[in-house]
Amino acid sequence: MRERSLEIFHDEKVLDTVVLGPLFTPGRLTWQLLEAFPCWPPVEQTILGDGDWLIIENFTTYHSISARAREAGFQGRTVWGSGDQVATRLSALADSPAPQRLWYFGDIDAGGFRVARSAVRRADLLRLPPLRPAYGLYRMAFDGGKARNDKTNRPSGEALQWIRDWLDGQLGSAVAELVGQQRRKVQEYVGKMQLSDSAIDDWFAL
Repeated sequence: MRERSLEIFHDEKVLDTVVLGPLFTPGRLTWQLLEAFPCWPPVEQTILGDGDWLIIENFTTYHSISARAREAGFQGRTVWGSGDQVATRLSALADSPAPQRLWYFGDIDAGGFRVARSAVRRADLLRLPPLRPAYGLYRMAFDGGKARNDKTNRPSGEALQWIRDWLDGQLGSAVAELVGQQRRKVQEYVGKMQLSDSAIDDWFAL
């Protein structure tokens, strides 16, 4: 796919997004016509049932949450989002049976929410269930994490409003205020110790 994209468009990533748009609706473009095929990176995931999917931005946190999910009887799958590669991971999973619900957990900073926003858009293009924040995990990170400066990212007002709307309520307002101050809290604050006493329902509850 990317080799053909480079040949046609002089940009190896154009077909990554075109394939999800109207050009690939029935009766129009096909992989056969393009003489190409999709080739997505392998997905690191832990499949524990056919229920919800929880996408986790960073690998360390994915590992810790997956271990606790197995212990606590989670009946879905945890998926490593691989940072800003999350859209390709969702595309690679597009042929799997759709989850009942789709959740996301990432860093509390401007970059982390850019990644989350790209995941929301890709889930919509793939006609997956709406990607929602794992509210309880975000609250655990926000309440338990120590804020650090994030001077390399300056979020726009529109980006901050998206954070407020996506996380919603008091948590959304508090997180947007923190990010607007160019500060951050990383998801690794939700580690093995913090997860050990948590129940699965705690991860998603408002």
